[in-house]
Amino acid sequence: MGESYQPIYFIGIALPPALDKQVADLKWQLYNKKAHMLVPLLPHITHLNPPSLKGIMPDELIPRVREIAARYVPMNIALTEIDFFDNEVCYIRAQSQSLYSLQSQLVKLLPPEAQALHYKRPYTPHITLAQTYDPRKLDVDAVRALAEKSLTLPITFTVGSVACFVRILPREYRPETI
Repeated sequence: MGESYQPIYFIGIALPPALDKQVADLKWQLYNKKAHMLVPLLPHITHLNPPSLKGIMPDELIPRVREIAARYVPMNIALTEIDFFDNEVCYIRAQSQSLYSLQSQLVKLLPPEAQALHYKRPYTPHITLAQTYDPRKLDVDAVRALAEKSLTLPITFTVGSVACFVRILPREYRPETI
């Protein structure tokens, strides 16, 4: 008997439409300046990433995610600053005590080996703006200048749901409200 097909997906938060468009436009502006960046994904804040969900079928996980998320939404989130991971990723920091609490509850749904992967790095809620790959580095000053010119931070918004982002093509996902 063959293994059942598992879609590639992740759990996160989609942005409200106007903010989504504003951030997506900025991501494409940044991408179009440098050919060595990864194609932008739609704007989102990740809770559980695709590698940690390998082997877990969405229909097993999503009802449990929905149950936990219901305790945290609606949720207010503040986008507070532009920052970088190792000059390879530019992101907007997202702040909300609820983001940390929700994420820690969702990680507990994962098998122990997937939880261990999650705990290797501290959880930093963020929206990726630009991403390059080793050995390339981002021009931090130029990227920061464009991002800060395009977005006036802080920006606060409220989300009423968590989403499952299902991969439809490489680096292209479709959000589905949970």
